Formats: sequence, structure tokens, C-alpha cells
Amino acid sequence: KAPSIEERILQCRAFLKEHGHLDIPAIQNASQPDSGGDDGLKRWARSMRIEYRDLLDGKYDADSIDENETNKGWLRKKGKGTVMNRLEMLEEIGFHFKMTRGEENLGEVSSEVAASGETSSVAAKKAPASSRSRVIFDMRLDQCRRFKAEKGHMNIATSLKKTIGLSEWSARMRSLYNQRTEGKTPLTPGQEEKLKELESLGFAFDGAFDVNLQKLAAFKAEHGHTRLPQTYDPDRALGHWAEKCRLEHNKLARGERSDYLTFDRLRKLTAIGFSFSTSHTKQMTTSFDEWVAKVKAYREEHGTDPTGSHPELGNWVAKTRVNYNRKMDGKGKHFLSDEREQKLRDIGFSFRVGKRPDSRAVAAAKARPRKSWDDRLAEFVRWKERHGHPYVPTVCEG
Repeated sequence: KAPSIEERILQCRAFLKEHGHLDIPAIQNASQPDSGGDDGLKRWARSMRIEYRDLLDGKYDADSIDENETNKGWLRKKGKGTVMNRLEMLEEIGFHFKMTRGEENLGEVSSEVAASGETSSVAAKKAPASSRSRVIFDMRLDQCRRFKAEKGHMNIATSLKKTIGLSEWSARMRSLYNQRTEGKTPLTPGQEEKLKELESLGFAFDGAFDVNLQKLAAFKAEHGHTRLPQTYDPDRALGHWAEKCRLEHNKLARGERSDYLTFDRLRKLTAIGFSFSTSHTKQMTTSFDEWVAKVKAYREEHGTDPTGSHPELGNWVAKTRVNYNRKMDGKGKHFLSDEREQKLRDIGFSFRVGKRPDSRAVAAAKARPRKSWDDRLAEFVRWKERHGHPYVPTVCEG
């Protein structure tokens, strides 16, 4: 049984460790039987170089091979369905693809090269050095750019049916990113360079989290801050995500564990200047006396209590009045003890704004018979017959 690509990669790594390079020499006699060991590796290395040469000659491209892999058609049956997969894995470890003169003499030259009268190595030399070592990576970058132009992001799922090859490649890139984040196994300079290039393009290594992070960066560029509210109408999902990050950060602040806000995610949020505290989260961390001091300072400056629309104090003021009403009615839980109530009275805080119905009015409203849906429909029909149209105003007599 022939070794798998994973086993060959391990052999290449062992060769690299022993010799300091991956310029695996060619086997001298291509017609002799495979004896395994070094001869097997040399024979396989030559076949990989031939496939890479065919790639440079335009016989393969990422889109066509990905589509054939989806259908598991003739490419996979002929063993070519994973051409891109094999070659890009070898690119990532720095495999030396340039064919020696001996290898060229052993194999067939492509029709395009033969027509030009050039050997494959001469044709390959015409391409820039970087393209010879990262041809497939550049193909994948082009696919990523087109994916982003179509979807608006670069969160490439690992189960895309139409582009299996791109999905598998994305999964490997994320694996390399996690490997770098964990710091267990150092990456090669080539792998580091590729990750940095993907980061500059906005590749979502951390899936939806990175997509939201990019949206947050756009919000900051537009508004000049990252105090994204939970009820952010243009993108409700983004607002809920920001609030989740704040709540998870509060767990860490309390010494609890957060499975969602990992060290790497926390690092990214801190780097972008994310505001972990808004008016809602401040209510959870600011003491009652601090709120009283803030309201007192506001009253001294403006002569009145903060309105409900005040960005920092509005929610707390409204909540305090609701708790006061609960206390007065003797219903439900409230945080307004007698001591706290007195502190607010000392600074002149108004517990009630506007007319509040007394207990008799509340009881009468509750005792009033409620009309059913059919009753309301009959009322609506009478209104239409009387006025000649169905547009019932919000408030009307009778």
C-alpha cells in the first residue's frame, strides 16, 4: 500500500530535519522497481514535481479541481482529485519543486513547453521566484478575494459543498493560526508570512467572532468609539454580540471562567479599543453611592434630574423610579431601602414625574370589563359604516 500524503509529509519533515532542506534528490533510474525507503521518497518527490510543473503549465486550476472534487468525478478516480491539496501542503512546508536536469530527462515534457522548445525548468524560471514557491497559495488568495466580494466577509466555512478544496485549505490555515496562538509548535517563516498576509486581507481565522470584530472596527471608524449599544438597530446581531463580550468580560472581572472570551479574543478586543463598559454594564458594577454622586453633580449643573434619554444616567434614574413605585405599592422586589431613599431625598431627587393614578383609578381600570376580539371587530365595522373609511385614529371620542 502506497504511503498517504500525511505519511509523506512526515517523511519530508524528517528529511528536512536531517539535511536542513527539502531539495530531495531524483531517483537515478525511473524504470527500476520501487524498493521503498529513500528510493520510494525520491520517486514520489519526482511525481510531485511533475504535478507542480503541470500546474505552472496551466493544466490545473483551483476552481475546476474544487468543482470536480465536489462531484467526486474522474479527477478523484484518477488520483488527481487531491492535486491541489497535496501540492499546497508541500508548499506550506517549503518543498523544493524545481526539477533537476536528470528528472526532466526521465519524464515527459508538457505539450506547451515542447512547442516552445524549452524545458520545463526554463519555463518555470521565467516566472517570478515567489510564484514558483506559492502558486497555489496565490490561487487560494484569489478565491478568497472573490468570496469576500460576493459574501462581504471572509468567513469561509469548512463544509462548503461547491468548493471543498477551498474549505479544506481554510481549515488548514485556521489550524496553523491555532498552532501559532497556542505556541506549542513553532511555524516556519513561510507559514508566518502567509498568516500575516491573510490577516491583512481580513481572513476570519476565528469564524464569526472575527467577522464581528471587523464590523466593530467599521463602527469605530464611523462613530469614533466602540460603545456599541445592545439594541443597535442597523445590526441587531452585532449589538447582541458586543453585549455578550461585555458580560463575559464581567465574569473574568469577578474571577470566574469564560469559555467564550479566550485570551486571543480578549487580546483582539483590547487591541481595537473595545469599550467593555456601557450604561447597562456600569449599572452592574457602579455602587449606589457613586450613582447618587453622579445625579447630584448633574442637578448642581442643570438644576434638575437627568432625563430618561441621558446616555449614562437615564436608565438608572428610570429604574430607580420604578423601584420606588414598587416600594410604595408594596408589590414586587426593589433595591430602594429606606436609607437609600433618604440619600436621594437629601439631594432633591424627584421620585415621580408627572401625574400618577391613585389606587382607586388603578382598581377601576382593572375592574373594567375587557372586550373580546369579536367585540372589537364589531366596533370596527360600525366605525367604518359611520365614517366611510377604515382609518381609526389613535385617540378619538367614544
